[in-house]
Amino acid sequence: MTQLFRILIVDDNANNRFTLKSVLTRLDNCQTQEAASGDEALVAVIEHQIDLILLDIQMPGLDGFETARHLKMSARTRDIPIIFVTAVFKAEEFIRKGYKVGAIDYLTKPIDDNQLINRIQLYQRLFQRERHVRDALNALQEKERQLQKINQELDQRVQQRTHSLKLKNQHLEQEIQERKRVGNALKHAMKKAEAANKAKSEFLATMSHEIRTPMNVVIGMSDLLLDSTLDGEQKQFAEVLQNAGRSLLDLINDILDLSRIEAGQVDLSPTPFQAAKLVQQVVEILEIKAAENGIHLSCEIAEDVPESVYGDNSRIRQILVNLVGNAVKFTEQGSVTIQLSYHHTDVHQLNFVVKDTGIGIDKKHLDSIFNMFSQADSSVSRRYGGSGLGLTISSRLVGLMGGSIRVESTLGKGSAFYFSVPVHLADRVDIPAESPETKPRSGEAVKALHILLVEDSPDNQLLIKTYLKKTPHTLDIVSNGVEALKTMINNHDTLDLVLMDIQMPVMDGYAATRAIRKWEKDESRDSLPVLALTAFALEEEKQKCLAVGCNEHMTKPIRKKILMDMIAQFS
Repeated sequence: MTQLFRILIVDDNANNRFTLKSVLTRLDNCQTQEAASGDEALVAVIEHQIDLILLDIQMPGLDGFETARHLKMSARTRDIPIIFVTAVFKAEEFIRKGYKVGAIDYLTKPIDDNQLINRIQLYQRLFQRERHVRDALNALQEKERQLQKINQELDQRVQQRTHSLKLKNQHLEQEIQERKRVGNALKHAMKKAEAANKAKSEFLATMSHEIRTPMNVVIGMSDLLLDSTLDGEQKQFAEVLQNAGRSLLDLINDILDLSRIEAGQVDLSPTPFQAAKLVQQVVEILEIKAAENGIHLSCEIAEDVPESVYGDNSRIRQILVNLVGNAVKFTEQGSVTIQLSYHHTDVHQLNFVVKDTGIGIDKKHLDSIFNMFSQADSSVSRRYGGSGLGLTISSRLVGLMGGSIRVESTLGKGSAFYFSVPVHLADRVDIPAESPETKPRSGEAVKALHILLVEDSPDNQLLIKTYLKKTPHTLDIVSNGVEALKTMINNHDTLDLVLMDIQMPVMDGYAATRAIRKWEKDESRDSLPVLALTAFALEEEKQKCLAVGCNEHMTKPIRKKILMDMIAQFS
């Protein structure tokens, strides 16, 4: 059911209020309230449910800025989105001040009707989506409460029947039948639990896709801004935007990782690898960040560590990056050291230690440090950031590999994280030289390609177009799979590569790729390379893309260099 969207129009000019209200009548499921001053606005948000405020700035008494400040001071009203309305000649001055007091957007007078409608519709869609997500979460929580209640009831019944068996052997057959009934109930409860877990996984996958799609534009555009000519302040703003986007992606990836681990969907992939080389690579990855913080990052590798072992090196690297990344983040001065040693009794075992001279952990928090969303205290999260999932994921991965993990720490002096994983000895691992196909030779000309971009988002179209702007490649753009198939058929001999979005209206990327491959087979044509671009990050989505005929798979947000390197493979 579509929720009613309530807008409060705050303006001391009755004509302005009438004009805005008249325009907003064109919106579906939209209800307006009016206030002629800041004081009236503060009363209105208390008496009525308000979802968005159109706030004039220049008013007698409380002006728009002061009204906004009062709204942000109250827990009940601080999350109501505010769009400031300002005169054109004051726009730049008021925009800066408006954002400081909590505005999320602005409109300049005289207001363009279509611009106003488009802005309101955007926030209306965001409101509906947020409400839908909240309802889904509430439903999931209710199912979990019901399951917990069922489990409690079943536990009580089992205890009662077990006690009765000890006291009344003559009722043995009756009790056996009761246990069977309880067993059936447990199976039913397990099915409900599996269904709830599946619903959670589907929800996480959907939210990941919905967040990654706009984040592709945010991070991509920030990359382009940083490559352009900016003054110091502009460059700082672009870097803040990019760092915020990367932090959000890290959080999404952590949540998906944890969800897959809890659902038992993480499979280990043992391969031969060089443990010493892996540690050195982790140092190379994080030494720039450590240097920026004034921290010395180093590694100590025991002489008896085997040259080659057999284990899941990608998961071990993930654990090390989590632990060393935390150590660097929570160390304000001093050093971070990675130690690697080898032990062999009944099993071959790699032992890792990550030591730092950071803030340390209070003893009372050590027992919970590996729990989900756990940090030493709330001030740590506020000061250093982070979701508190890295240690949980690391602990679960170590457990999956049959290892162990623990921590020792002294508040104010530093911490040491120890983890061990069993491995097998392997033959010598040869590190392959870099393939010339993946790294063009210096000075080598890039072949100009005719590329077809299939993407329904205008923002993502603009991003890819801008990425390719200074390259020799030519780009055609269509918005759905039907248009892609038609364009491909008409231009198959001149096209070199297709960049295929997966989730689109009319015909999605899966269906479009299948149709392209069928046409090529029916017409005995060579296969045109198709590179899937998707905001779905799960491994099964990659396999699904490859199964329908895509040559490669890339997950949004897509960095410019990664896209250019991938395109170069087909030139």
